[in-house]
Amino acid sequence: AALLLAAAHTSAWDDWDVHLAELQRLAGATGLVEAGLADAAQAAGVVAIGANEPERARDALEIALGQWWELRDRERAARAKAMIDELPS
Repeated sequence: AALLLAAAHTSAWDDWDVHLAELQRLAGATGLVEAGLADAAQAAGVVAIGANEPERARDALEIALGQWWELRDRERAARAKAMIDELPS
């Protein structure tokens, strides 16, 4: 997730796509649940929003939402969901 955030900060969207796919694969295959992963994914989503990359933002925020939900942090999950809901369809 840190590499996803770094790619967002440098607008390296091709790298973003690679790191996102790996993060999705890793989280899905292993069931990895970690607050640091959620924080980084959510921060990457915020950067993507600022870069006018709503689809990428949605992907990152959905990872964060899932992580917060699994961690039973309903407040942070609600914040991630609210950001997702504000994105264009």
